[in-house]
Amino acid sequence: MKDQPSFRRQTRDKGLSQGLVIMEDMGGVSALQFAELAKIMAVAARAHGWTVPTFRSPPRRAGAHRTMRHMESGILVAVQLRRRTFFEVVVDMIDGVVQTNNLAGDEAAACRVALLSAVANLERIQAA
Repeated sequence: MKDQPSFRRQTRDKGLSQGLVIMEDMGGVSALQFAELAKIMAVAARAHGWTVPTFRSPPRRAGAHRTMRHMESGILVAVQLRRRTFFEVVVDMIDGVVQTNNLAGDEAAACRVALLSAVANLERIQAA
């Protein structure tokens, strides 16, 4: 399966019966990063009075980078994390908030700026 992590077997230590298994980096955003992004975006969106969708990963539709579904409890935005850059995931999440709130024009631009600023603050805090 192409979305499964790649494993490489090494036998440096003869004392290990199965050898040493090392997980190779397949790229993408981790589940912890995604959860932190969702929290930060939710706080920023609520501060501006916007409705916050539910975020999950991965989308049900194979090959989709982002999908949206209307649920009884609100909007569900599903984002693909693997083999995508941090920025691509952030943009998909922000677009999910924009679409959830039916924003367009200047309102959509203001939403994007506010949410990108919140994410930029997160990166500065983690770097310190």
